[in-house]
Amino acid sequence: MPEDSNQQRGTQPVADASNLPEAAKRSPESFRPDDAELVFGMVYAAGTHIEPVIDALKDYIRRFGYSPCEVRVSDYIKKRLKIEVRNESEADRIESLIKGGNQICRETGRKDFLALAAVAEIAEHREQEADGNPKPRPRTAYIVRSLKRPEEAATLRQIYHPGFFQISVFAGEEERLGYLADRKGVDLERARGIIEKDQREQDDEYGQRTRDTFHRADVFIEGPAELKRFLDLVFGEPFTTPNRDEYAMFMAASASLRSAQYGRQVGAAITNELGEILAVGCNEVPRAGGGLYWSGDAMPQRDHERTPATDSNDEAKLEIEREVISKFSGALNSAVSRAEQIGEGLLASKVREIFLEELKLEPVRCATRRFSKSQSMGARSTPRWTPY
Repeated sequence: MPEDSNQQRGTQPVADASNLPEAAKRSPESFRPDDAELVFGMVYAAGTHIEPVIDALKDYIRRFGYSPCEVRVSDYIKKRLKIEVRNESEADRIESLIKGGNQICRETGRKDFLALAAVAEIAEHREQEADGNPKPRPRTAYIVRSLKRPEEAATLRQIYHPGFFQISVFAGEEERLGYLADRKGVDLERARGIIEKDQREQDDEYGQRTRDTFHRADVFIEGPAELKRFLDLVFGEPFTTPNRDEYAMFMAASASLRSAQYGRQVGAAITNELGEILAVGCNEVPRAGGGLYWSGDAMPQRDHERTPATDSNDEAKLEIEREVISKFSGALNSAVSRAEQIGEGLLASKVREIFLEELKLEPVRCATRRFSKSQSMGARSTPRWTPY
């Protein structure tokens, strides 16, 4: 379910609020009136056939008496930044836009620069107030396409507060490859390279990270038909109530908040066929004698309430690491003997439980020393783990 703060989303707020546009300094309440501006940030992977979704979004916006206004980051890169965009082919166009976007983020030292560029574009559509600040346009919905970095979404959310909604549009990799190859004439191998670069550029700090941005959405859709329900909720349609899945997810999310540690904030809800809640549960510190701790209990013993405050999961992991390292301390120089000793060291530690019990794997001794070739390479009825 969508979360309520940038901290929970794992994103970073803009570092210096003094550099933000004037809109960012206003309170969230200034964006709450029924006729306020709205901003929809679109997130989708390269190769997604996005036009039907955009067209449907505009139609739904008009149905609620709003005027849609499209803000394309690619246009800003081409027209305002004077970065050369090659149009010889679709592949050239996409690759040059990716390169240009990365370049301007790197030169400015801001991963959210293109989001701020979108804010500037929105401001240009506004009239000026008496004090010189831009005046929001009533009943206008801006569609920003598209966001490629978590910092971009975080900045727009910080500036527009409840007036910002991130829509993530899913399309499978094969579908995207087919769209680029069949509809846009991109060579298949080159299309794969574009998709991989768009998802996450490992070697560029200021590169695109669509994969890291996608999951921070307010809604996930696969096609235009799924927009209606979301926009009914956004615009306050009075007769839309939670469906079975949404209600169960709400209960699971609520249960997860019993834990004060982000790493354990996992909730679950079990329902019957009618959608009625049968049980809820969460991942939390067990209480001596049964059950879980509640806030305000006498003599609480949750991680953060102990003295000193420690994480029992981290303690167990450190214990395993120390034990494994101690088993390796006498490793031999011989490559085969070293590999065998590492395997035996793992099996002598608590990691044994993971391999032998959880993964159902059987240890196999080093073939060169304890088994003949026929024994070691024979048919195996179950998966096995070997020391190397």
